[in-house]
Amino acid sequence: MNFSPKQWVLLTALISGVSVYYNSMAVKGVDAIGFAAAKNMLAALVLVGAIALSSRLGELKQLGRSQLLQLLAIAIIGGSIPFALFFGGISMASAGAAGSSFIYRLMFFFSAIMAVVLLRERPSVKTAAGVVLILLANLLYLLSIKSFVFGIGELMVLGATLMWSAETILLKKSLAWISPDALAAVRLGAGSAILFAAIMLFMPASAAAIVSMPLVPLVVSALFILGFTTTFYRGLSGLGVSEATAILTLGGLVSAGLPILLSSRLPGVMESISLVLIAIGVGVVLTSRTIPNKILTRA
Repeated sequence: MNFSPKQWVLLTALISGVSVYYNSMAVKGVDAIGFAAAKNMLAALVLVGAIALSSRLGELKQLGRSQLLQLLAIAIIGGSIPFALFFGGISMASAGAAGSSFIYRLMFFFSAIMAVVLLRERPSVKTAAGVVLILLANLLYLLSIKSFVFGIGELMVLGATLMWSAETILLKKSLAWISPDALAAVRLGAGSAILFAAIMLFMPASAAAIVSMPLVPLVVSALFILGFTTTFYRGLSGLGVSEATAILTLGGLVSAGLPILLSSRLPGVMESISLVLIAIGVGVVLTSRTIPNKILTRA
């Protein structure tokens, strides 16, 4: 598909919004960490298999030691530990998908700060304005969630969000010398292997629970993570981190809107204002001048 970088991230936001809502229900009644490991392994098998059949496999053979270490770091802080934290967290969160989505959507704010400090990104005025609007919208949305309590579940989701924010910086740097698909294959493949090995050693009950998990929810969730990584990496390769992650917050509009649509429940005043502000903020970012890449990227 001949999408622009911003269109790729818009597609990612749609996938992400539906995924957060779906996964919050899929983990009910099952071992959440075992579920995360299983669906990541399924996605990894598909993507690694596709890469093995293409010419992209040769890219990995040409990488140096420092590049391989960077990919390993991505697998650890992006493709393994945070999934255990996130899925364990949303199964325990007081407000379910709504509260978890709010915390996860703050990734754009943490990523933007890291990008400015570590990558020397200089967002345009419109991008910065959009980021501020989205931050305000998220804070208003938090006030609208009456059942939100910051407990252990929310803390786990926050930990995952911070790790994914740091991973985004490494992803942006890595896209200078590796294709989006090969990067996604390494992240999912190595990350799921690390996660599975960890639960085998430290959480054998979670590993054993994988065998009895229903296949359909695992496959659907695996398709979501597969779609998320392949589309987001394509978008990130041509955008600044602050731009890409700000557009990604549109997924919060999707995950918040789905319960409203499916239950025919009208949103409250604060919630409505928040959702409108998110849409406006993302719209401002979409119409802003793309941040020039300080790091050489490839298609």
